[in-house]
Amino acid sequence: FNFFVLAFVSALGTIFGSQASYFIGKYGGEPFLEKYGNYLLINKKDLEWTHHWFTKHGEKTIFISRFVPVVRHLISIPAGIAEMNLKRFTIFTFLGGFLWNTFLAYLGYLLGQNWTLVHKYTKPFSHAMVVVLIAGTIYFVYKHLYKK
Repeated sequence: FNFFVLAFVSALGTIFGSQASYFIGKYGGEPFLEKYGNYLLINKKDLEWTHHWFTKHGEKTIFISRFVPVVRHLISIPAGIAEMNLKRFTIFTFLGGFLWNTFLAYLGYLLGQNWTLVHKYTKPFSHAMVVVLIAGTIYFVYKHLYKK
């Protein structure tokens, strides 16, 4: 099979999924957060910061986030809320998705039938990452509540 075709088609899939999240953020995110944001620990100042951040750093943020687990799936929503330029969003989503998907395809090719052996040794790190993410979330919520 051709890595280029695989990476290209998977990057198109990345665009379609990311744009769905982008439009959820653009057309439903801010009104939803203005109404229910306090329950999610998000206030008007946070929304203003999001708009400012994506105006200044949106392209870098979108590109880099395509390489970060969990973040790659969520980052499109705040980009939509901030109404990041859709063309620029799509370009940087494609570029990051293309590189990431090429890496994954190549890694899969190299590992071949040995992927179960690799999984055996990397699984504990996956669990540790989940623990770190949960702890970070708890810390963020605690600090946010403590500020009030």
